[in-house]
Amino acid sequence: MTEKTEHSEDFIVCSQETQSDAFIIELPHIEQAGNWDCGLACIQMVLSKNLALQLLQNLSTICPEEYQNRSTWTIDLCYILNHFSVKIKYYTKTLGVNPNFSQEKFYDSYIPKDEARVNQRFAAAASKGISIETGSLEITDLIHHIKQNGVAIALIDVNQLECVSCKSLVKELGNFMRTLLKPQLPFSGHYIVICGFDTKKKLIYYRDPAVRSELCCLTFSSFEKARQAHGTDEDIILIHR
Repeated sequence: MTEKTEHSEDFIVCSQETQSDAFIIELPHIEQAGNWDCGLACIQMVLSKNLALQLLQNLSTICPEEYQNRSTWTIDLCYILNHFSVKIKYYTKTLGVNPNFSQEKFYDSYIPKDEARVNQRFAAAASKGISIETGSLEITDLIHHIKQNGVAIALIDVNQLECVSCKSLVKELGNFMRTLLKPQLPFSGHYIVICGFDTKKKLIYYRDPAVRSELCCLTFSSFEKARQAHGTDEDIILIHR
């Protein structure tokens, strides 16, 4: 990693809106460029415009191994956020690469080339000032964090992601097909930015870098299924303004 920059005051440009039981943090929408960089797009959404541009223009120096291997793990995202002096807390059920994930097709090409880096970063996280909590984050605690502190980046199984607000017919068709094929679909990891909630309607609002500029939402129950799916380790990064 390159030397940390002192730009925490520039972190996250957004406004907050409250309406009855709904609370949404406004963020710029960034689409991922490839099939591997959803996590990087999520980071760009939560950084200021200037810092997001710095990341985009310096991927090969800020995160050289991830850029070369075309893969990012949640701990990698933590290190990138730390590079920009963003205060975070990372929740996960496993410290390091979960050996059980080697049975998942999604991971079989990533674990051999990434395992050493990922485990080393977990081991060195505390010395870098990165806070990691072992365990599962309750949805009530996530909602409290969003209202009091800021957004979150969550690892989910994209095949369990069912947006109830997308206007795109293609998206709706995709959700319908996923519902039909869900038992047959293997785990497919994806990062999204959690940026709001509605406690009355029991909805979570999020930005999905795989879709065009739309504020998506899904039910509490669908969100729990997507983030608790085998393969996620229930990874979630709480980001503090």
